[in-house]
Amino acid sequence: MHFEGTFDVNASKDDAWAFIMDANKVAECLPGLEKLDIVDADNFNAKVRIGITFIKGTFDFKTRIFDRTPPKHVRLAAHGRGVGSTIDVEATLDLTDLQGGGTRMNWSAEAQVGGVIAGVGQDLMNRAAEKVVTDLFQAMKLGMEKSHHGELS
Repeated sequence: MHFEGTFDVNASKDDAWAFIMDANKVAECLPGLEKLDIVDADNFNAKVRIGITFIKGTFDFKTRIFDRTPPKHVRLAAHGRGVGSTIDVEATLDLTDLQGGGTRMNWSAEAQVGGVIAGVGQDLMNRAAEKVVTDLFQAMKLGMEKSHHGELS
């Protein structure tokens, strides 16, 4: 499955980058997060509750940042296991300055699922995944703007 999008945030590229690189801040935006363990600057583990139709349960994700060009580009990979299923995601985030201030974030993600969850219809899977991704990035945008405005006060 392929997902991509763009959003503009009322924060500098450096502030947006700092938010993205803070696993705790990003984790607060993740729907269904139950637990986060930061291993080091490039690796973290998360326990996330996921529900797609009749398949509901907790997935353990191992996430690794493997390509970073501050403050404009990052790639990461996540592997999740749970409820007889696997989820693998590779995502890319690119930040650019907007004329007049602010930052544009272009993102894309490739996801592959296996096991029980792969048996869910493709349309249901796409809608569920799109909702999680949309909720995540909307929460990140709000978090970046709140952090940016908080630093100005």
